[in-house]
Amino acid sequence: MIIPLRVHKIRGRLAELRILASCVVPKSRTGLMPIEFVFDTGSSRSFISYKDALRFNLPINSFRLLEYGYIAGSTYGFHEFMHGVRFAFKDERGELARLSMSSFCVVKPTKIRPGARTDAERLPSILGLDFLVQNGLSFHFDPGSETAWFEKK
Repeated sequence: MIIPLRVHKIRGRLAELRILASCVVPKSRTGLMPIEFVFDTGSSRSFISYKDALRFNLPINSFRLLEYGYIAGSTYGFHEFMHGVRFAFKDERGELARLSMSSFCVVKPTKIRPGARTDAERLPSILGLDFLVQNGLSFHFDPGSETAWFEKK
């Protein structure tokens, strides 16, 4: 199974690798929702952004705080809120590839200073290396053809 990623470029340079997933989120009041994730090879933890958590209408303040992290110049709290999150991605044939994670976090800014809310709203949802490990996926990137994909054998 191959799940293609979209290579996003800004001014002709590689900026990020994106993937659209339909997610079933426990504790959500909305059920199934599309989320665009950015795949980050430097992130050990996957999370749903503050903005997407608000779209899912998740009760963020009731989730257990796991740790604090520094992202893009701001401090965020990583709140564990879900167990058994399910994802559906389109594979290379256009068929649904179903994957899951045992737990997931939402990030929330620790302080609302001028501009902090705007920064938090710009922060994307992230799929990190834990997503690959839990699902037995490998990551491939060919800069020559500007293609990237996850693969499960």
